[in-house]
Amino acid sequence: MDLAFNGYERHIHNGFAGFKSKLTEPGTGTKEGSQGAGVYGHVLGQAGAKLGGLATMVVGGLADAVDTAQKLYGTSQGPAEVAGNMAGWAVGRHINNFLTGKTPRDPNRLKNSLMSELCN
Repeated sequence: MDLAFNGYERHIHNGFAGFKSKLTEPGTGTKEGSQGAGVYGHVLGQAGAKLGGLATMVVGGLADAVDTAQKLYGTSQGPAEVAGNMAGWAVGRHINNFLTGKTPRDPNRLKNSLMSELCN
């Protein structure tokens, strides 16, 4: 979560080619523009929330509630923000399962799981 909040400037200028379109394209053609590289903040923040424990999961849940309200009440990037949050929770779950041994500790399996959540 710290990386998402305090390292955002470092990631927002990265490209976002290869991410699933539902994570980046909503908002295209509107005044707000597409979500684009903003996907990094949602995925890193929510994955960090999942990995950080109960207190950070509460913060992640509140952030998701704000994004859900934005989706319901009209921001064009809202659908991408909510999709990014859900992808972030899944990424955090995959990493947690890898670290705790709930799934095999095979780095290639983890890579494939993360790519299936995030990539085309």
